[in-house]
Amino acid sequence: MNYLTTSSQSTKTAYLQHSYAMVSMHTIKKSLILLIAMSLLTMISCKKSQDTVTPAGAENLLVRTWQLSEVSASGNKGTGSTVKPGSAAYKDAFDGTVLYSFETGGKATVSDDVKKIPATWKLLNNNNQLEIKATAGTITYTELWDIKSLSASNLALGVTINDKNQSNYNDLFALNVALIADALGVDNTATDVTVGYKFTAR
Repeated sequence: MNYLTTSSQSTKTAYLQHSYAMVSMHTIKKSLILLIAMSLLTMISCKKSQDTVTPAGAENLLVRTWQLSEVSASGNKGTGSTVKPGSAAYKDAFDGTVLYSFETGGKATVSDDVKKIPATWKLLNNNNQLEIKATAGTITYTELWDIKSLSASNLALGVTINDKNQSNYNDLFALNVALIADALGVDNTATDVTVGYKFTAR
């Protein structure tokens, strides 16, 4: 998209002055203001269309297999780290390659090099959250992620828990978040612990 620069404004003004020599400067200024306003409205409209994901669009973007490519953890005491597959901290938290596969109709699979867990998924809160319900044996647990970004090739999820004391959690997802934070070096006394997953499409 071409944006109106200072030099193009000068050229436009010179052209208008030459072509409409009998038109008052007041009219020319009004024309330029209108032109700039229309350009700004076009820029804003384009940005909104790029940033906004419709419900159908979000589902279409999500339905594919995603490979975990980066994990981050932080606490309010300035501790934590960001790791990638292959690092020692990553190996402490995960069993090899982690894949999240989403299918049309709400079916999903969460897998790594050791296990493959059937699940279901759905979008919540105007596509700002992703709920995954997984069943491992007789245990069913729910992951509730904030969607930080979503495109055809990249997915970023995040979640925050109130503290890292693992004994406080009957919720398996919160306990898993606390364990990941521990593996990535978040201090045991930290509160407001945040864990983020970044995925790339396969």
